[in-house]
Amino acid sequence: MTLSHNDLRQYFAGIVTGEDVKNNKPAPDIYLHALNVAKVDKNEAVIFEDAPNGVESGLNAGIDVVLVPDQVMPSEEMIKKVTGVKSLADAVPLFE
Repeated sequence: MTLSHNDLRQYFAGIVTGEDVKNNKPAPDIYLHALNVAKVDKNEAVIFEDAPNGVESGLNAGIDVVLVPDQVMPSEEMIKKVTGVKSLADAVPLFE
């Protein structure tokens, strides 16, 4: 509803929620389902996550993860497996 109200729905191939999958994060189900909905391969996708369960879920799905800082950070071991940014603006050069 928020996307439609703000005229942003057109920028999304589909909307996937935890209700669409059997197992929620940190299981990879939601991201694998999103790939299917968007009709893209995991090598063509990137996940922006701020939560440890989300980071783990993305890594479990085999998709590149960009970690966006939040109050609760993933473990140092998990941080070593992702690309970290200080803000979303810092992620722009990753895709230029």
